[in-house]
Amino acid sequence: MAPIPKMNQPICLIENEPGKKICLNQEAKKILEKISQPLVVVSIVGPYRSGKSYLMNKLAGVKRGGFPLGHTVQANTKGIWMWCVPHPDKSARTLVLLDTEGLGDVDKGNTRNDSAILSLSLLLSSALVYNSRGTIDEDAVKTLYETSELSECIMSRSSLEDEEGNLGDSLFTPLFVWAVRDFSLKPELEGQAVTSDEYLENSLKDKLPVTSLVAERRNFMRMSLRARLPVRKCFTFEVPSTDSKVMCNLENVPEKQLPPGFVETTETFRQFIYNNAEAKTLEGGQVVTGCILGRLANSYIKAVTTKCIASLDHSITEIFLAENDSTIKSATELYKGKMMSKNFDTLQEFQAFHESCLKEALQHLREKSFKYGNVLDKCEHQLKENIDKQKEEVWKALEISSKGKCREIIGRLSKPMSNALEQKKFLVAGGHQKFVKARDEIVKKFHTEPGKGVKADFVLQEFLKSLEELEPTICQTDKALSESVQAPLQIRDLSDATQLTKYIKGYKLKCQSYHRILIQLFGFAGHGKSSFVNSCMYAVGDGEFKDVAGEGSSDGAKTIDRRGYTLTDSITIVDNRGFAKMDSSEAWHIYAQLCNIVPLNQIVLWDTTSQEKMQQLIQDVPIPDLIVPVFVCSSSYTFNEENSALIKVFLKNAQVLTGILPFIILTKKNSGRDKTQTFEQMGMEQIYLLENYTLTNQIATRGNHLPFLTFLKDVLGWVDYIYRGPVNFQQQQAKRKEFLIKNMA
Repeated sequence: MAPIPKMNQPICLIENEPGKKICLNQEAKKILEKISQPLVVVSIVGPYRSGKSYLMNKLAGVKRGGFPLGHTVQANTKGIWMWCVPHPDKSARTLVLLDTEGLGDVDKGNTRNDSAILSLSLLLSSALVYNSRGTIDEDAVKTLYETSELSECIMSRSSLEDEEGNLGDSLFTPLFVWAVRDFSLKPELEGQAVTSDEYLENSLKDKLPVTSLVAERRNFMRMSLRARLPVRKCFTFEVPSTDSKVMCNLENVPEKQLPPGFVETTETFRQFIYNNAEAKTLEGGQVVTGCILGRLANSYIKAVTTKCIASLDHSITEIFLAENDSTIKSATELYKGKMMSKNFDTLQEFQAFHESCLKEALQHLREKSFKYGNVLDKCEHQLKENIDKQKEEVWKALEISSKGKCREIIGRLSKPMSNALEQKKFLVAGGHQKFVKARDEIVKKFHTEPGKGVKADFVLQEFLKSLEELEPTICQTDKALSESVQAPLQIRDLSDATQLTKYIKGYKLKCQSYHRILIQLFGFAGHGKSSFVNSCMYAVGDGEFKDVAGEGSSDGAKTIDRRGYTLTDSITIVDNRGFAKMDSSEAWHIYAQLCNIVPLNQIVLWDTTSQEKMQQLIQDVPIPDLIVPVFVCSSSYTFNEENSALIKVFLKNAQVLTGILPFIILTKKNSGRDKTQTFEQMGMEQIYLLENYTLTNQIATRGNHLPFLTFLKDVLGWVDYIYRGPVNFQQQQAKRKEFLIKNMA
């Protein structure tokens, strides 16, 4: 913390000049504004010429100088004087001593300011010393009561009530100490010795019996003082000297020349104040610093002099709102700095990080801000408004940055394709296939580029849309030139594996609305989907058997993602995640794979939320694929009424969603169990009973290859038959998404 400004002498804090209004001394306020430590504020009030300044100098720890001591009947102190010194026992606190002008000064002519001075002392202090001479008699009680009436009004307005409506500790009520000077009575009550505190409590208790209005009035004053000053302490000081010269020069008299009792009481008083006067606090435990006390003083003066108590809480609230401005700004900058330091690929990532940074900014505000009443709520509201604006600005900046970067990436990746378009290399027989391959390669490479940002999908779709205008011309040219130079492939012998293989490899998709055929494999886990992929690849390929689909073992059941395998330029076979139960927890994701909503080569999770499902649906499918549904089932599988019904519903929905009656692959032919009739009863027509190649059974024969080649030939035949004319892929995909939304759990 900043060091305490050095004060060689007190300065007037609140001016109370005759004929002028009570006002705050701006020079004193500037001194307070330099103190960032919590303040322990000790004020002393009481009748003039009662020795207040002597006690304050003792608290300041000075023997000479300090607050001036008056030695005549004319009061020295006017207004409220302030002296800020380091706290002798608490290094993290500043001790602020306030010496007030004497109450009842006849030179003032008008004593109306007495109550204002006492009220201001109460409001400003964490400890209030009431200094009087002689005894606590009826006059002393009356003087304290009358000068503190305005304080009661203020404190009552600002007090807290407990659940039963009782007045609790006031926000402004300080520790109260009554210092009785020149006390000459014997400390006894009814013949029993009493302490100074017991003497005070006896002086403030009701006097009985109550026989008149005057007595009733006296008891009312005592009751009010007990309520106004709930935490009380009393010190009685004996007369330091009967010598008038000593009394007039008391601050310069060595302590050894003063009565030991007086010196001891003075030291006890001083230590009590040091130990028990806490830092000045307001509602919510908000500790008051120098800067805050200077602003509070202005509000207190206005409330006390105008008696406009209702505006006091509003004024204090405004003070703390102003004090918290810098904290709101720093919390906003903290949020902005963190948000700008991170790259995001999706809106979900951005939103999640925003929530984290908002929480951190609010925590910063709560830790650093001043708290009073509903100030923190207002500051949090203001911070959230600031952060909402910053969030929007950060998002716009991220969008601009991402668009620029992604367009640069697309421009770099598509440079070869742009050159080929300029040179009309795609306007040839087979040009459309080359065009699609070049486009898909760009998309693939684009997806692998890091740090694309939040507009990656937008820019990619922008690029793909620009190619859509060129594709019809390339397709038409390709078709015309291909038909003129190449006769259609024909199969003369359906039992000839060589002819079937040549037909499958040379097949070109006639429906130009799609760029390839996706043969989608579905079925229960462990029924041979991966082995079927390996077998098709083996039958069509020219090399040796390879476990490309990760069969791993004859038991299978390993595929938990959605994998695509390129069979030919026009055909991709997809190994979708196998069912476990095909119940409601899995059904949506099964259909999402069927509708090509789930990207290829991605893990498929069954337990996703509705929000995550919807996020999948809003993503556009960049490449239009023609979907052929295939259901793979082990011949050894045992059907029951429940699973038969589930499979039948799936097969029916698959036909509705794709327009093609599902193909049925019955594996494990050698098990001796044939489920052909079971699927015929479900309305299926294309049913193939076969034995997959496996890691342990991979001997290639014409008879073993033929079922797989026949299946693939039949798929191509059905595709050409069903999709003879143009198809609106966007409309088809929209209907699929409607189905998924309708069936979303």
